[in-house]
Amino acid sequence: MTKVIRIYNFTLESENDFTKIFKDGDIGIYLSKAFDEDANKHFVVASIPNIEEIDASDIKYPFPFDTTYERDDFFDSFDVKNASEFIRDLVNYIKEQQELQKEQKNDN
Repeated sequence: MTKVIRIYNFTLESENDFTKIFKDGDIGIYLSKAFDEDANKHFVVASIPNIEEIDASDIKYPFPFDTTYERDDFFDSFDVKNASEFIRDLVNYIKEQQELQKEQKNDN
């Protein structure tokens, strides 16, 4: 099987102290800071409403941190390059999982 690698080129659409929005065509990444009081963990959550090319929607990907400093450092440094690499890796992972599911289905 020939693997097609898409180059993602995100732009930063908007940002404030708690959220960043990255876009590449119809793919959006909504990055938000969060805190879970029960777990006493800080998070940056990447929300992706839809990735049409792999038929995936409503993806939430949490990045956990022990301290506010670690979370804020990650959030502040997350840029268009990181967004592009994150989506590329996520799409590849989901495609691999879809292929594995197809193979397992065919084996049964």
